[in-house]
Amino acid sequence: FFSLILRVQGVHRVNSSSSVKNSSVDDSKSGESQSSDSMIKKGGRTNLSSDKRDDTHTESESSVTINALICEDFEPNAIVLKMLLEKLQIESHIEPDGKDGFEFFTKNYQHIDIIFMDFDMPKWKGDVATKYIRNFEKTEGLEEVPIVCVTAFNIEHNMELAIESGMNDFIPKPVTVKKLAKLLEKFFDLNLPVAS
Repeated sequence: FFSLILRVQGVHRVNSSSSVKNSSVDDSKSGESQSSDSMIKKGGRTNLSSDKRDDTHTESESSVTINALICEDFEPNAIVLKMLLEKLQIESHIEPDGKDGFEFFTKNYQHIDIIFMDFDMPKWKGDVATKYIRNFEKTEGLEEVPIVCVTAFNIEHNMELAIESGMNDFIPKPVTVKKLAKLLEKFFDLNLPVAS
C-alpha cells in the first residue's frame, strides 16, 4: 500500500492557505473496493520536505510519494475519489468516518500528505475530526497536513465551519480529475497536464 512512486521535477509542498477556495467538479462512474486490511508501508510527508532531500540528487532524479487519506462514509463516493487520485498517481487510504480517520491519522501521520474530509459523517463530522487532527498536530509539534473539505450540501454553511475548524480548501461533490489536479497543484509543486 502506498508504494507507487511519483516522479516529478522538484516536487515539494506549497505552503497551504488558510482560506477555503471553491472548485466545481463532475461525477465519475467507475469504482473498485479497497481491502479493509490495507496498510501504509512507505512514502509520506517526510519525502516532501526539501530539507529532507539528499542535495546530491539533481532535480530530474528527485522522486516522491504522495499519499492521501479519504474520510468518507458513503462508500461509492470514497471509491470514486480513490480512483480519481489513482489517475493522478496518488495512493490513498479510505476511512468511513471522521473519528476513524482521526485515529488512523494519529498512527500513520508520517505517511499522510493530504486529507480529503467529507463534511457529514455519522460519528464525527468533518469539522470535528479536523479540530482533533489540528490539536494532535499542535501537541506533537507537527507540520499541518492540508485538509480539503468535500461536501454536497449546505455549501456556504459548511465552508464557514470548515474554515473555523482548520481546513485549507474545499471541493463540492461530485469531483473530476481536472478539478482535483488543480487543487493538488495548490498544495504540491506539481505540473499535471490534466489540470491545464
